[in-house]
Amino acid sequence: MQREEKTKPDLIKIINDNLKKVEGCERYRADDIKRTEPDSEGCNWSVEVFNEMLSGEPTTTPPPLREAQRDEIVQKKRQRYNLK
Repeated sequence: MQREEKTKPDLIKIINDNLKKVEGCERYRADDIKRTEPDSEGCNWSVEVFNEMLSGEPTTTPPPLREAQRDEIVQKKRQRYNLK
């Protein structure tokens, strides 16, 4: 699959919008995207930092599950997009 190119602000917005849609992940946000050398699959970026936001209602989703959901969202976006 050929990747679409996106700017850093666009990638951050895409990831954050997707995190908000998943129960238990709405408290996470991507703070920064780091350009990298293309990996074996051709992706040229990674998420620099994830912070759990302090605001919002408590979630019943256990932390390991939240982290797995978060990582899955990021992986799907890394397969679809490259940093412009």
